[in-house]
Amino acid sequence: MLGTFSQYAVVHEYSVIKLPEEIGFDVAALVACGVPTGWGSASARAALRAGQTVVIYGTGGVGMNAVQGAALAGAKNVVVVDPVEFKRDQATSVFGATQPSPPPRAHDFVSRHWGELADVAIITVGICTTR
Repeated sequence: MLGTFSQYAVVHEYSVIKLPEEIGFDVAALVACGVPTGWGSASARAALRAGQTVVIYGTGGVGMNAVQGAALAGAKNVVVVDPVEFKRDQATSVFGATQPSPPPRAHDFVSRHWGELADVAIITVGICTTR
């Protein structure tokens, strides 16, 4: 049910959504990739359960959606790791992360705060790109 790197694809009508003309393909491509990939990585693939600790590496479009998926799945601690302070701040103030951490200190941060490592780690760095 997926056609990639092709000018044409035969898909089922359930896999197609008509976009309003005011939404450009550049925006649609990012949303169509970032939301289901990020959200799905936390809620479906990682099978997060309430009360768990998750560390999400990368807070771009996919990572921010993984943060939202983890928070709504009931993760007790959602730690975001990104070198960009602004992204870490957005992840905690807007998207539902509970703790930010710069990359070199993530392991020590998690083990120091809870005495054990994370239940789940989600690495989203470099997943979605448009050219």
